[in-house]
Amino acid sequence: MVLTSAQLWFFIALAALVIWFRMRKKPLPPPVSRGKQIALKGEKIQAWLTPTMPLACLLEDGKSFGPAFQNKEPPRLPHGPGCQCKLLPDYRRADEVFLLKEKQLPSQECDLGLLSHHELRYYRYCLIAAHAEASEELQQEYRELALGVDVAETFAQRVQAHIQQ
Repeated sequence: MVLTSAQLWFFIALAALVIWFRMRKKPLPPPVSRGKQIALKGEKIQAWLTPTMPLACLLEDGKSFGPAFQNKEPPRLPHGPGCQCKLLPDYRRADEVFLLKEKQLPSQECDLGLLSHHELRYYRYCLIAAHAEASEELQQEYRELALGVDVAETFAQRVQAHIQQ
């Protein structure tokens, strides 16, 4: 079948009408505002890290709790004697969750002073690895995790000296 110019234009116009008719029946979804709406609300445990801190505090530090998180209910605080944990509001925006953008994590104060997120994570891993109540398997696991954190050698030596005091 050979299409003449008039037939070709007829089929193009027919296809355009079909598409327009179908689009008219289905309204377009509202435009998504990227990252301005809060996607997840909850609470986060923040601990004041020290070598004498209970193991439960070290293991719970940084965990988020709420209806949209894996852990629904936060634990009762204080964890035990020496616990200095507090619950802080935790909000994650849509672009952080769905577009895999990293949240800019603020520095946090501890007994070593103001530490960046990576330094704080290294310090927490070292504290768990050196804790007297931790099992040998847990200590070994956190020693390996501490080796994977990229921190300056001087900071790593400072942490080790502080823990051994």
